[in-house]
Amino acid sequence: MRLPVNGHDTYCYTGGRAFDPALPTAVLIHGVLNDHSVWAMQSRWLAHHGWNVLAVDLPGHCRSAGPAPQSVEEAADFTIALLDALGVAERVAGRSRGEGSSGAVAGTDTAIVIPPARKRVLLVDDSISVRRFVGQMLEKAGFDVTTAADGADAITRLGEAAFDVLVTDLEMPRVNGYELIDDLRRRASTRTLPVIVLTTRAGDKHVALARQLGVDHYVTKPVEEQTFVALVGSVVHG
Repeated sequence: MRLPVNGHDTYCYTGGRAFDPALPTAVLIHGVLNDHSVWAMQSRWLAHHGWNVLAVDLPGHCRSAGPAPQSVEEAADFTIALLDALGVAERVAGRSRGEGSSGAVAGTDTAIVIPPARKRVLLVDDSISVRRFVGQMLEKAGFDVTTAADGADAITRLGEAAFDVLVTDLEMPRVNGYELIDDLRRRASTRTLPVIVLTTRAGDKHVALARQLGVDHYVTKPVEEQTFVALVGSVVHG
């Protein structure tokens, strides 16, 4: 199987079976002097016993293009990018024994559990204390949080990365929350991004205007941690 990862063509041996997103996925990573072929037997066994297999050629090796990783950390970053490109959540990876290895023996090699990619939250509030308090709350719950000081700052952040949910205040300088949401809905790339309003404004007219802009979740401050974390979790997970 070939697919683009980090802008380069990448090859993965799948053990003779087509990739199925519904199945658990094992990523098998070769050593420095090897390629995907060291995992041939293990790949076929796993592929015929209920697993997706990605016996990958690392960049710059065998059939994969791109610069070769110069460190374990770079190889790990590439592996996570590969999994993200395929939308894989549950991840178990293995590695061959390293330089000079002719292959790894199933059951005796190292298995590395790679946690699922954390859901990304863009938190927008002009209050430093709110950004710190709510941001830490969400980080503690396992979310990857990026903060923005107002709507204009948020628009910049949205141009730099993709997010799973936007949590925004309403009253902010430069670009307020309503203007930010309206801007999101006009852009194809962010039109369907879930939005949670987090504000001190509890009046009916504020809620109604947010609803007109397609906001389904309107939360007033102060926020209750357990309830709010559960709400964000339910939004990003479907």
